[in-house]
Amino acid sequence: MPKAVIMPRLDIDMEKGSVVEWRKREGERVEAGEVIAVVMSEKVTYEVESPASGVLAKVLVEPEVEVPIGTPIAVVAEEGDTREEVEEAVREAEEELKKALGLALRAPAPAPRPALALEVRRPEGPRRIKITPVARKLAEQYGIDVTKIRGTGPGGRITKRDVLRALEELKAKPAYREVRLTGIRRLTAEKMVAAWEAPHASLTVEVDM
Repeated sequence: MPKAVIMPRLDIDMEKGSVVEWRKREGERVEAGEVIAVVMSEKVTYEVESPASGVLAKVLVEPEVEVPIGTPIAVVAEEGDTREEVEEAVREAEEELKKALGLALRAPAPAPRPALALEVRRPEGPRRIKITPVARKLAEQYGIDVTKIRGTGPGGRITKRDVLRALEELKAKPAYREVRLTGIRRLTAEKMVAAWEAPHASLTVEVDM
């Protein structure tokens, strides 16, 4: 009978957890007690073992996605399980996961009817880019993708001014990206921010010797 892999409770205050990494991929052979994933709470990380020997039939939760404790994160099919039993177990686990995440269960959309006639189109060749030699050399110098530049010259030709404008736009963009923090990293970030916002005081004592 297929077995569900559950997000475990790692500490008394834990309400949610996330998968750090999967040690096994769908379709791979697993043994009972073998580590198949690493999960994380706000305080600790933990290796999740397979509840049975067989095949990792379905991975339900991708890394860095937070789910409540007790929620199925994967399904392991044992030897001798029929295809119908595995599909039913996966379907039940997916429904339980959606309910835990507060997602509305929707019936699958009907398949579109096949078209009676197909429109045959010729494959389009590579688009020829109109650009002046000076503008091309400048773009190559700064590694600018000329296909993303709108030319303002005659006939839409890309000019030196267009490349310089694109270069200024690149410089104006922030040189950082937002990263979603979970588990220990989020807790550490919150503590660092709280420590920075807390009032700081210093005490100086002078002693005459």
